[in-house]
Amino acid sequence: MYSLKITCFLLITLLTISTCFAQSVDSLENQSLINVGENSEKEDELYRVNPAYFWSLDYNELSLIGLHGSEQPKSYFSDMIDIQANVNFSDLIGNEKTNSLVRFWSMTGDDIANYSQVGQGVNYLAGPNYFTLAELWIDQTFLNRHASILAGLYDISSEFDVKETADIFINPSFGTGTDLAASSTFGPSIFPLTSLAVRAKYNFSSHSNLKLAFTLSKPGEYNFTYPNKEYDGSNEKMFFISEYQHDFSNLFLTLGTWFYNSTFTDFSNYAHHGNLGFYTIVERSFGGALFYEAGSFYLRFGTADPLVNRYDFFYSGAVRFEGLLSNEDNLGIGFSTVNSSKYYQYSHSGEVNCNSSVETVLELTYKYPLFEYLSMQPDLQYIVSPSNCIDNHDSFVFGLKISININKEALK
Repeated sequence: MYSLKITCFLLITLLTISTCFAQSVDSLENQSLINVGENSEKEDELYRVNPAYFWSLDYNELSLIGLHGSEQPKSYFSDMIDIQANVNFSDLIGNEKTNSLVRFWSMTGDDIANYSQVGQGVNYLAGPNYFTLAELWIDQTFLNRHASILAGLYDISSEFDVKETADIFINPSFGTGTDLAASSTFGPSIFPLTSLAVRAKYNFSSHSNLKLAFTLSKPGEYNFTYPNKEYDGSNEKMFFISEYQHDFSNLFLTLGTWFYNSTFTDFSNYAHHGNLGFYTIVERSFGGALFYEAGSFYLRFGTADPLVNRYDFFYSGAVRFEGLLSNEDNLGIGFSTVNSSKYYQYSHSGEVNCNSSVETVLELTYKYPLFEYLSMQPDLQYIVSPSNCIDNHDSFVFGLKISININKEALK
């Protein structure tokens, strides 16, 4: 079974590489490096200064009130500071670019997910109360900027499983899909725990690229200030992920696969080597109408090994409208659904009392800019059949997020 999973992973990756290379070989010589979804004009402007640097400071404060069944409403508070700085050099090696980043996270507050009994989470800011070095890497381009290799402390969610439509939402399931985020003991190298990693990227054209990454440490192993860090006996250092993206004229298709080269204890208490999953994303932008200026939507489906992962299927989708009352406000409506593996249900049959193995999160959110650096965002979430339930009640969560963003460009 292990060799079959490894073979499937390699075949899918190699098939993607060979197919894309065949499509792009004729146009390689006269194509410039343009990443899918990246604004090339801004990139060119950034590199007119050598070296160029950029920094930003984001502060997000979130207040939540939860309603669950007959329990008394409870309020929760959390906040996060995200500081990052980039230094970029061009033409150090021929016509290539060198990009570096250092990033810090600081979190405080409580998690409402336990109260609302939600398996997917409620608040993407929720994490341990600590300050840490989150990312520290260098990224070097090659082949006339068609390829690049990144190495260092790296958050894979910055480039993998990314949906631009979803970045307005507060529920974490709209970020990295729950099938991937909840895999393994600590999950992959994403917030709040990151790993040492190597990422390779190749741009076949201005419309398609392929990314491969693997981690060299357990998540959090080098986040030295992480509190109560306890690792089990499994060696979960080697995590692999690959992703292919193609832009079909405003319709983005993403195909991803991931794999842990580790031995796990499955839900029947047997040794199980490997942990494999797949996901696909379709995202499309569309023009404005009478009441909005622009919009986009996405659909995502993911699957994970049911023998070692609590959630074996995950579905999510959302629509986002921009420019309703101002040029920069956003309205988002989305859903995310997870299915608990039947093996997990059998092994935990005496611990929960739920009517359904399927949990669904519905979210309605609206972000409005108050000033140039300041925005507010009221949010409503309704959780159907929470998968951590000890009863059979749905949950409501009301929230208000305040965001402050200060960066080098904003201060000019």
